[in-house]
Amino acid sequence: MTDLNKKLAEQEDESSKLRILMYEYPDLDEYKDRWDNTYYCSESVNSKVDQVWFNHNCGCCTPSPLQAWSYIVNEKTGERIYTVPTCIIIGESAAFGVGEVPADDWEKEFHEAGINDIAIAKVRQHLKKNEPRYYKLEGDD
Repeated sequence: MTDLNKKLAEQEDESSKLRILMYEYPDLDEYKDRWDNTYYCSESVNSKVDQVWFNHNCGCCTPSPLQAWSYIVNEKTGERIYTVPTCIIIGESAAFGVGEVPADDWEKEFHEAGINDIAIAKVRQHLKKNEPRYYKLEGDD
């Protein structure tokens, strides 16, 4: 297969997936992050999500905002469909330590967006598993 044929086949596959997704999620949209990564999102999945992906907004700064990305995997295409909003800041990395410091109002934001209790439970579990532990500095009592 030539490079152009391969490119065409890949684009046709992507077009087919997009048609399926747009049919299943009429409000489907794209979200681009600061690094130009593209994510499919639909408010219609907010009450159906069963997965959460966590990342820090910045890899060079501390404390760095901790984001929760709730999503479902579309059974027909294997694509992740994220909620609207696509991510919610649930805390930040612990400065002068390890772990995550929860934001005071993260759960309220999930409820206001209509994101279900499955995702909320996964966020709680992540925060509990990653409670902050601070470094003891010389001279600290």
